[in-house]
Amino acid sequence: MKKNIYKLLNDVETDYEEYDQTELSSEEKEYYKQKILAEVKVMKTEEKRKKRIHFKKAAGLAAACAIVAGAAIMIANPALARQLVSSVFEKIIAASDERALGQKELVEKVGAKAAPAQEELAKQQDSGNYVTSAEYNGITLSVSDVYCNGSVLYYTLSLSTDNADMNKAEAILLYLQDGKWMTPVLRGSNGESIFIGGSLSCLKKAEDGSYVCMNQLDLYSLSEADREKLQIEETGTLNVEYNLDGLTGITDLGQMDDRGNYKEVMAVEGNWNLNFPVTVERSTPEKITINKEENGILIKNITKTDTVLIIEMDYSGFAIRPPYDYDRIPVLTVTDNNGEDLPGMGGGSSGDGNLFTIQEEFLYNGQKELVISITDYIDDSHPAEKIADIPIQLP
Repeated sequence: MKKNIYKLLNDVETDYEEYDQTELSSEEKEYYKQKILAEVKVMKTEEKRKKRIHFKKAAGLAAACAIVAGAAIMIANPALARQLVSSVFEKIIAASDERALGQKELVEKVGAKAAPAQEELAKQQDSGNYVTSAEYNGITLSVSDVYCNGSVLYYTLSLSTDNADMNKAEAILLYLQDGKWMTPVLRGSNGESIFIGGSLSCLKKAEDGSYVCMNQLDLYSLSEADREKLQIEETGTLNVEYNLDGLTGITDLGQMDDRGNYKEVMAVEGNWNLNFPVTVERSTPEKITINKEENGILIKNITKTDTVLIIEMDYSGFAIRPPYDYDRIPVLTVTDNNGEDLPGMGGGSSGDGNLFTIQEEFLYNGQKELVISITDYIDDSHPAEKIADIPIQLP
């Protein structure tokens, strides 16, 4: 079960079929289509009418980097720390999947604003209570960089090992031994905590032999009650607790069997428990009420951030119509006034009773005039059906 879950969590390809990119070749379209069909096959095993939240797939944001230097060097020499962080993101960009549209641009945006984890640690009076690097059985996992714009919290992970067998892996997956998803805990400065959704990418091997990835936590999915519970606006600081007890090395990210499993190099059990602080930038997110509806599709609001545009859609009016197929989730495409699609960066959907919602992210560069198109995609044997075209004017 854990590997099938990681097909959802750690596949480095995003849902490309959701975004009809006309410039793609026929071979690339077939590649993306097969990825989606494999994911749908796994998702069909989930319970249908219960509340469910699907973590978004990371868009291949893992790549090469050097393990960040020790805390004493970082704190004593912030300029050196910044240089190392820059190197991390440069290598991520260099190793990005060319087919993952918008990937490099997002990494550039985050990398320009991220701070070393040790620099964040130095701001805390109780810094001794945090753990930014954990070692077990010769495998060291560290959080390297962090950035939070108030809506999305980004962080990079670095892994190094002297295990000869594990070093044969092309990528390393993170999982829990009991088959559950590796769900981080978000804790406020007041000690209150919640579990939070986001993207969990696999760690990809770098040229220097280390493994790295860039993940995120979605603060925009939090309710107002949860935000108040964590006192995000009041304190401007959050703590992330990252606990896992298993790592699996795999040989080839491009190949899986018909059950959606990768070929393993080896699996290692252990305890890698990280706990790190993050400063929340309060000025960047702007939530705009839209409330435009067409054919049972309601665009509720749009949040503008310095990295992505987050669209919240209520498709209850569409989902509860016959034939009541609760696995039919409409997909969004966003086009600017030049006819160019905004690259989709993933998202999540939830269903509870007669309420069905989607929150989807798109790479954003300040466009004002947009058209949100919604398509009903069932499977390859059914033609995709356009449900709605909703024009949007952003301030």
